[in-house]
Amino acid sequence: MKPDRLLSARLGTALFFLIHGLVIGTWVSRIPAIQMKLGLSQSLLGVLLLGGAIGALIAMVTSGWTLKWYGSKTTTAVSSFAFCLALGFIGLSGSIPMLGVSLVFLGMSAGLMDVSMNAQAVEVEKGYQRPLMASFHAMFSIGAVISAFLSGWIAHHGISPFLHFTVSAAVYFLLVFAGIPYLLPGGAAQRKEKIRFPKVDRVFVGLCIVGFCCYITEGAMTDWGAVYLYKVIKTSEGLAATGYAVFSATMTVGRLLGDWMTQRFGAQAIVLYGTLMAVCGYIVAITAMDSTWAFLGYALVGLGLSGIIPLVFSTAGYLTDKTGATYLSMITAFCYFSYLLGPPVVGFISDAFGLKVAFSLITVLLVLSLPFVSVFRRKAPAT
Repeated sequence: MKPDRLLSARLGTALFFLIHGLVIGTWVSRIPAIQMKLGLSQSLLGVLLLGGAIGALIAMVTSGWTLKWYGSKTTTAVSSFAFCLALGFIGLSGSIPMLGVSLVFLGMSAGLMDVSMNAQAVEVEKGYQRPLMASFHAMFSIGAVISAFLSGWIAHHGISPFLHFTVSAAVYFLLVFAGIPYLLPGGAAQRKEKIRFPKVDRVFVGLCIVGFCCYITEGAMTDWGAVYLYKVIKTSEGLAATGYAVFSATMTVGRLLGDWMTQRFGAQAIVLYGTLMAVCGYIVAITAMDSTWAFLGYALVGLGLSGIIPLVFSTAGYLTDKTGATYLSMITAFCYFSYLLGPPVVGFISDAFGLKVAFSLITVLLVLSLPFVSVFRRKAPAT
């Protein structure tokens, strides 16, 4: 592939990761406002958030087939438009049933977009023959930081989620249009292959478990981080929205350094010490008595998790040629399903025992992922 085409594909793929982060950051930062607007309890909010997990499950079942027949470029484009549209639907939701339907749509489109844009990222990384996945995920975090800080300002000035989401969705639509021409036509090679369930070996199971634990942890922080600050730490709505921005900011820093760190220290070290740092961050947040300590905990969680998920996808991508086209799509969609499953589970637990207990159990889950660090490469992919 020509260097200029490879560069344009890298920039185009990075833009879609940015868009994904922008949409996620916009939505999660206004969850407290949506909760208050519709008078939702913690458990009812958890039930509604489960709609996103159901949507992601649908994406998991169909993503391998979709990538085979339509390719990652078309799937990325269509799912990105749908993802932006889902954000607008959430803004329009004036009732609990409509919000539930919108969140199913959000989860389904987000899951497909996540699978397809990661497939694009793997192809670009293979073209460069060096680690790049963390930099793509850094663009997601940058988008989340931008939209979270902006959402905090918007919430502080009392602007309704309806106006916020509809205007944001229109802007993100334009970004999707701008990025489509730069994507690789991924999928032509996959059409020659049979879709088959990937071999359930030690590496596949290990990647699924690590991805599950880290993504469910990130999902809990994403959807409940602002609520925790608002309900437990008793901050203002604007400051609560800023908490997610702090988490995303340190995740961005970690991912910008992630590719270099992977080459320097190896994937196993990044996953091991990153997990331990995230555990420490949750402990700090759980024991915090004010927003300053809670923000420090959020920062540690973001920095710790920053390099793990990109390495899950990168490792899966390098094994795809050996195990069939669905290897990457199944792991990616499974991880995304976990990401969306975490928030409703946290909602159920917190309604019964409180958010601190729910966050404590998430911390235990992270610790349980440590024995599976060995499935990652000790060294970076071939350079």
